[in-house]
Amino acid sequence: MARICESFPQTMSNRGDKPVSYLDLPRICFGGTWTGNVATANNQPNLYWKDSHGIVQSKKLFDFANADILPVTIDGKQPTDAELRQMLYDESSTTGNRGAQNWCYWGTNTASFATTITSVSQTSGPQTNDPLVGKAAAFGFGELCDCNPTGSQSTQMFFDGFNLAGVIMDVQRPFSRWVWFSRNSAMGGSAGASGVFETVLTVTDENWTELLALNSSTINALHQAWLAAGDNATGLSIRFGLFATLSQDGGDTTDRVGLVSGAISINTKEEMVSFPTCRTLYMPSTQGPALLRVDQASSLVSIDLFSALSETGKTRDSVTKVNYGPLTLSLVNGSQTVTVGTIPYAQYDMTNVNQQGSIVDLSYAANAAAVNAALNGGASFTLTSSGTNPLSFAEDYWIATDQRDYYLENSQSGSIQITAMNGGKLLTNTTIYLQQFDVTDDDTGDAPDPEKSWLCTMPKTVTTNAKGQASIALTAQKTGNAVIRFTLTDESSDVDPNRDGFANIRILPTDDYSGITDEMLKGEAGFQLLYEKVMRYFYITFPVMQPIVDFSNYQVMTSPRIMQMLETVTDPAKWWTYGYMPRTRDLSSTRHDLLVRWIKVNQA
Repeated sequence: MARICESFPQTMSNRGDKPVSYLDLPRICFGGTWTGNVATANNQPNLYWKDSHGIVQSKKLFDFANADILPVTIDGKQPTDAELRQMLYDESSTTGNRGAQNWCYWGTNTASFATTITSVSQTSGPQTNDPLVGKAAAFGFGELCDCNPTGSQSTQMFFDGFNLAGVIMDVQRPFSRWVWFSRNSAMGGSAGASGVFETVLTVTDENWTELLALNSSTINALHQAWLAAGDNATGLSIRFGLFATLSQDGGDTTDRVGLVSGAISINTKEEMVSFPTCRTLYMPSTQGPALLRVDQASSLVSIDLFSALSETGKTRDSVTKVNYGPLTLSLVNGSQTVTVGTIPYAQYDMTNVNQQGSIVDLSYAANAAAVNAALNGGASFTLTSSGTNPLSFAEDYWIATDQRDYYLENSQSGSIQITAMNGGKLLTNTTIYLQQFDVTDDDTGDAPDPEKSWLCTMPKTVTTNAKGQASIALTAQKTGNAVIRFTLTDESSDVDPNRDGFANIRILPTDDYSGITDEMLKGEAGFQLLYEKVMRYFYITFPVMQPIVDFSNYQVMTSPRIMQMLETVTDPAKWWTYGYMPRTRDLSSTRHDLLVRWIKVNQA
């Protein structure tokens, strides 16, 4: 059977002629709401309960490194699996011992989108009179999966397609960046957080035929850009930001409904799939960067402000952008400063967020000679304000990977590719420092781990090539979750998820089942063996499957229909696609092989 990382879609680009992404024109913007429903038992490893005196007790129950359930003893006896499930349910619905941590034990790990096209832009400025406006721009059925189940920075989404004005396209897996928890302090917690996802929609000739039949001048302009890119075109670049995601009680499961701000344009080989070739501006604080693309031929700067600016308001309907006053975009080179332009509040308020994808297109035609001279002279951008909420963003480097959420199995080797850029230019022949953090029961770690504690071997540095790219060779040596950070200096601090480039690595166990014969897998005794080795973890951790298939029930599990279904949905070839089970993607190849062998033995 193929090992997990071998089936990973290697999306690292082959550099083309001209980078084009959602930051470029023509552009389609969309917005609306999304609904997420997540299973929360695996948010942290402990089981909590109240003893006979009402005092909260806890013991470690989940071994996330090995996707296993640990034995626990309560009042001198081991709870049955059904009793463990009831205790976990009580955590979320009654005792609240874990507060917000296990608030959705019966969660489904699903996502849905109710989003439509809100505006289009062809040369500059948003337009709402195109026939596209009001039509669908929405993902189909979606699955949620955290590469690190206890972390907040590794959310992946797997969709069965994307609907653009009635035209259905395939979509690559997007994953989160810049999960910013203090975006909206009035909401607080995860409700006040935001995250950004970027990926590529696959566009076929048939898709273009259907799109062109809509008689939209924006589609015509996108198609002309597609044709101009030729073989360099790879699809449609799509970036969407999620924010203001509040709980909506749904009984045993709790839906969370939030807002969406997104944008779409052409994607070319010069681009990564999950990060635009751009300039990045950062503040020394918790917020994410402003992303900036310059089109000198058109004297136009396009700025993505989604992750850079805060909001206030306790409900989705009352969310308001914080007024920082006019934002001044400048180019600085030593003591020389050239003003590129000013962005008034009316151009970055909630109308911009909801209708224009949180992107501002700023023309500098009136000062083109000075701005272009500063650009050509190596000046760096700043974005500042001087109101009651002053901002001070400064340009800095970025290092990113399309393999941000990566899977290995113990003893398996693989590699992740990174790209580095600064000041709008690729960082070639540059040393990149690597640090590793064990985050198996954590989020992003504290100080980097010493080499002796690494979960996977790796070099301490890599050097970029002429394309600004480098490959990091990995070999898994312990199960668990690691974060690998990429920096230009050898850092000793913890990971800053809104500033640092990093990858999440999940290392699944490699179990030796060579001693389990086919004869041992037969009948009810064989099922009990399979249950203990494979199915028990999922039975206890994800009870939402109960109405579909009771993993603990011999009669149910040996139904020909159920056995066929389990073999189909756990096929490793489906790992990176919608419809794979388990949605949490923590079924190792050795456990999958044991499951399939059990099915074959008991089907015979």
